[in-house]
Amino acid sequence: MRKPTHVVRLCSGVRGFAGSRARGFAIFAIVMIATAWANAQSSVVVFQGLTHTAVGGAVLRVDKERNALNVETFDPAGEDGVAVALREATSWTGRLEATSADSLPLNLSWHAVADSQPISSASMRRVGKAFEFSAVFTGATKPTHSAYVYKDNRLVGSLGALPPTAHIVVPEGFCRVPEFAAVLNCRMVSRFRNVEDVCMWEWFFGEQLAFRLPNGTVVTGNELRLVEEVRPPGHFLYQTFHEIVIQSNADVTLLSESVR
Repeated sequence: MRKPTHVVRLCSGVRGFAGSRARGFAIFAIVMIATAWANAQSSVVVFQGLTHTAVGGAVLRVDKERNALNVETFDPAGEDGVAVALREATSWTGRLEATSADSLPLNLSWHAVADSQPISSASMRRVGKAFEFSAVFTGATKPTHSAYVYKDNRLVGSLGALPPTAHIVVPEGFCRVPEFAAVLNCRMVSRFRNVEDVCMWEWFFGEQLAFRLPNGTVVTGNELRLVEEVRPPGHFLYQTFHEIVIQSNADVTLLSESVR
């Protein structure tokens, strides 16, 4: 039996989502101290019509007041999380929060799975006072990808031929809550989709951020896309995927999900 673990959760009300893009978060936050017994929780939860299964030692619990799914993690290495079963999908979108103590080197990763094999992964990893976003595409004929930054649906910067080791750097300010300096609360909409035989990861933010591309160029926007490069066009091996796995060393809250 696992001993009680004291988890600090940031509860917030969020306003101003227009479509899939978050605009102007208004934060009303309180900190709650909750004591949880991991073995008292179900490892499988149906949330918004999708089956969610705990990964590693994670604990899943439905927050009825917020109509959200809380994923409590315990592994500092970030191997705990949740797997979302999708059947045959071409697009998954999730609005989520990742909450941790400021002292934690927060990391968050997403994995798209087809035929029981990961076809692409993306990560958001805290390094110093910034977060590094990166992606790996394994289903394509080339390992490179392109980065695109948009500001309110308008392309403001891009860079291609990026290797899997490339990072897009974003200041950590979008995870800061002024009322609670000791807590990080990263909020975003994340999406994985297959468009015209090309897969991509997308993130939408509720404010304008300064994105630093691997060549040193800094552009301001509120949407980041990492898009695989397929050569020749149309040679992508997977048309659909059946699972999204989210892993983190922070507590993750899924606020909404949609699948196509």
